[in-house]
Amino acid sequence: MMDGFWLLIDALSLLVSVAMFALYHWYIRDALKKNGPLATTGSAMISAYSQWTDVILSDPVKYGIIGLQTLRNHQQGSQLLASTSCLLALSVMGYASADIATERRIKLSLLACALLSAFFCYMSVLRLLIQISYFLQAEAIPKSLILEHFHKAAVYYKVANRSLYFAMPMGIWIILSPAMPVVTLLLVVALYHTDVTVFYGQDHVAAVPGDVQGEGAAITSRCGVHQA
Repeated sequence: MMDGFWLLIDALSLLVSVAMFALYHWYIRDALKKNGPLATTGSAMISAYSQWTDVILSDPVKYGIIGLQTLRNHQQGSQLLASTSCLLALSVMGYASADIATERRIKLSLLACALLSAFFCYMSVLRLLIQISYFLQAEAIPKSLILEHFHKAAVYYKVANRSLYFAMPMGIWIILSPAMPVVTLLLVVALYHTDVTVFYGQDHVAAVPGDVQGEGAAITSRCGVHQA
């Protein structure tokens, strides 16, 4: 009887936490539509990508080294996070393969899936950034293709970060499942303060140049980038 009760608590805690996390991202997505492209840090990067690319392409001899160094820094960060996610996933899978209770093995397997998803996404970011570093040196590559790669990288980076973030309440879920929704709520509050900019709640669409806004919006609708 008690086993069934705790299984129900485990399932409810997971469902409530997933729903809370999903609703938060739906809220941010909806707020972005109402408050303009500068409402969140991720959406503000859409215009930053375009302007940064313009600067690098305007004088490759002068700004080429700066552009490649910027990309290299991002690549190193993604590589570090990918390695960390992979090591954590292998550690969790190693523990899950031990002689433990079935319900704990299921929880550890779900946690490993989240970490492996983060690993895959970080590696995808790394691959796209390497391609961009070559695109910047090729005159035949149009700016639109470079921006599309930037925004695809932003999608993967966003998913990877969220997977790692959600691994925190999942870790608490394994130890004490009723505490998972509380940790998820604290996580959502922390993410809100990092995702929202000072322009949230104000109409600053005019602050973004028209060509950048139009080009960024077109690529964003194709790639699904709303925030990092």
